[in-house]
Amino acid sequence: MVLLAAYTAFLSRLSGQEDIIVGSPIAGRPHKDLETILGMFVNTLALRTRPEGGKPFVQYLQEVRETALEAFEHQDYPFEELVDKLELTRDMSRNPVFDAMLVVQNMITSDCIFMICK
Repeated sequence: MVLLAAYTAFLSRLSGQEDIIVGSPIAGRPHKDLETILGMFVNTLALRTRPEGGKPFVQYLQEVRETALEAFEHQDYPFEELVDKLELTRDMSRNPVFDAMLVVQNMITSDCIFMICK
């Protein structure tokens, strides 16, 4: 969440905007039973943040945390349905909700190190 807060604060500073929406993919495997099933379960979350200039970063970080946790609670809601419900105009050259994504790949480093040693 610190990375998301820093990224959106950076985008705000670059763009001069104080209302930033960033997309972020989520695994889409909220239940333990889905962990071993092959297939694409990924969904996209639209995370809306407001990194206003005079706001202390600690306060902004708390707001981003709350936003992210709320989004995680609704991760099963399909992104396509969100776009349809918002009745946004579609333009095939860009995403209808956001212009930037934050993608973080979780990786267990101890397994990687072990595999290299073999």
